[in-house]
Formats: sequence, C-alpha cells, structure tokens
Amino acid sequence: MRLLALCLVCFVGFAFASGVSQFESANPTGLSNGGPGTDALLFDQPYAFGFLLNGFAHGFMCDDFELTGDASIDTIRVWMIYAISNPTEANFSILEDAGLVDPNFATPVWTGTLPCTNVDTGDDNWGYDIWETTYTASSPADLVAGQLYWLSYEFHDQATIFDYWLVSDPVWGDYCWTGADGILWTRSDDPGTFETPADAFFQLMGTYSGALDNATWGTIKSTF
Repeated sequence: MRLLALCLVCFVGFAFASGVSQFESANPTGLSNGGPGTDALLFDQPYAFGFLLNGFAHGFMCDDFELTGDASIDTIRVWMIYAISNPTEANFSILEDAGLVDPNFATPVWTGTLPCTNVDTGDDNWGYDIWETTYTASSPADLVAGQLYWLSYEFHDQATIFDYWLVSDPVWGDYCWTGADGILWTRSDDPGTFETPADAFFQLMGTYSGALDNATWGTIKSTF
C-alpha cells in the first residue's frame, strides 16, 4: 500500500494513491444498505465498491446534502477504512449553506458526539478492511426541505490521521471538502489539496415531520 501525504494550511492530510482500474476486492457485494436501524432513509449516497475512487484522511471532511421533506435526522452512516483502530464515537456537525454552495460561508445548526457500531462489509482494499459505520444521535437534527446542508465529520484518530472516509467517482452533488479545523474548508479538486473530484459515501436516516411512528399507528388502529 502506498500513501500520498499532502499538506493543507500546515496540516497533513492523506489519500490512498490508487486508480479505479487497480481496485481488487475479496467480496465486492458489501453491505450497501445494511446495518442497524429502522428509520426512513432520508438521503442516500450509498457505498458501492465499483464506484470506489479513494479514501481521504484529514482532520475534518464535509459533504453536501438536501432533503426532500422536513425531517429529523438521528442516524448517520459512513463507509471507512481505519488503519489504526475503529472508533466508538465521533463528532459531527451539520452546517446550513448560505446559498453559495460553499461550507466556508455556512452556519452550524447542529452538533453532536455520536456513538457508533462498526460492521465489516467483507470488502477490502489497500490491505485494509472496509467498514460500514453507523452513528446514532440521542438528540436528532431537525432540518427543512430544499435547504442545502453540509455534513461535517471529525476524524476520530487525530493523532495519526489514519482514518479514511471513502469517496466516489462520479459525484452526486457538489464535491466533498476537507479542512484542518472544521472551519476553513478546501474543495477536494482544488490545486494543492487532493486535486480530485470526489463525493463521499454516506446515508442519513430519521423521520419526516408529521410521519406516524409505530406507537402512534398502533394507537390509531386500536380505536377501530
């Protein structure tokens, strides 16, 4: 395995140096929509080994999303490689875009330290297992439809920065961004960073506003 070290604002980030044609997998099926949780799938950029471009490691990384309805997000799923150790929790933020499609001008509207579960997808690359990691929030993020947001993830292994959030080519929306502090962001294809158009694999789950949960539906049925 060869790692490419790059410097951004006096902070070292990493990406695996490999092309799509070089990828090999012991089990390319993965768990693209598996794992715990029964919430509705609110936003979907699902992992697929065939679209795997690379893995980025940094202090922070963010990617954009937009919801089709007002909703509360309580579950975040990402696909990662952990070169040192798997996390038990991580810090997330959701930023509200100011209309510029740029996280540098976005406002934080939710933050949380979320515990997680890690499931081995059965895929591997660069000599490492690929993990599906699912984070669950005790205090959901209440968001509105039609607003562009940014999901910001703080890598748990800050000492060595050997966590890799896996990214895709082609991209779904705006490219993912990286940063040293979760405040100043640089787009993945900008000169001097990874210089690669990429979008992160992740899913958001929760409930749409006004949706009936199981308990409420059971109560309604019992009245007939």
